[in-house]
Amino acid sequence: MRDKYEMGATGSSSSAEGERGIWKKVWSAAVPSKLRVFAWKVVRNGLPTRANKDMHVVLPTERDLRNVGPDWLLMILDRYDVEVCSNFLMLIWTCWNVRNNVLQAGEGISIAGSVLFLTRYIEALLQIRQQNEVGDARGKQKLMAGRLARASTRRLGSDSKWTPPIGQAIKFNVDGAFIKETGKAAVGVIVRYGEGHPLLTDWRWLRQCRDAEEAEALACLEGIRMASRWPDRAVILESDCSTVIGKLRVEGLERSLVAPIILDIRGDASHLQGVSFVKIRREQNRVTHELAHLAIRTSECRVSFADVPECTHQSLVYSKLP
Repeated sequence: MRDKYEMGATGSSSSAEGERGIWKKVWSAAVPSKLRVFAWKVVRNGLPTRANKDMHVVLPTERDLRNVGPDWLLMILDRYDVEVCSNFLMLIWTCWNVRNNVLQAGEGISIAGSVLFLTRYIEALLQIRQQNEVGDARGKQKLMAGRLARASTRRLGSDSKWTPPIGQAIKFNVDGAFIKETGKAAVGVIVRYGEGHPLLTDWRWLRQCRDAEEAEALACLEGIRMASRWPDRAVILESDCSTVIGKLRVEGLERSLVAPIILDIRGDASHLQGVSFVKIRREQNRVTHELAHLAIRTSECRVSFADVPECTHQSLVYSKLP
């Protein structure tokens, strides 16, 4: 546009800024809003290309990372600015979580997957910070801060633990696991009553699975099929997948890729005394997460009415803590 103006062409707007009329054409274009935002990012060079990401994520030099001693982290934080320190803290936090997932859950996590997660996480935090800095006269900034505060309170509160069912109902916690890099998938199910006494544990390796949503839907189907063993009891099926639970709770024609599985779940659930589909937090679903990854590691399909696998003992203890 500068070349056009320098050639003496007429501007698109009579305003002093000159470009305002062109921006109106962008924001009033008859396209979805995400396409208008895309156009804005193109002009502002804000697309998440590799060049842009490389410029934004700056880390300490390798020379500084070789320093040893009890104060090595404090020395690094003292030497660099806030942006570099923030990126480095995010990096070592991700490394620690990857290490735990590999050693404790047997997950196969690639470097590319970790980089993708980390860059998206940083971008999300930057967007939240920018929104807070801009502010809003209608009070949106305070509302967002309140939501974040409540969310952090919930993470530390008692609702991060598994809650027992009321009365004679039986709870079926289910979880699906899908590893994109390898295509491996599995489901885990645990049935509990009272104060958390396990009635059944089920971990099953899936020979074919398209994506994470299909794995979560198949986990719900596995749980409902196990519920047929108690046809005279009310059933509460809990999952941490909001999309699948949402599809199960809304009546009507289902047109998504997991529609056949949703129909099977509804059909099997119709033969039970009563079924409630509940969305829970991931922290409340630790046991089934361990069971699903046990199936991935062992390529097994097993159902146990007596003992629970050793890998779930710690999660079971955690779920019973007050």
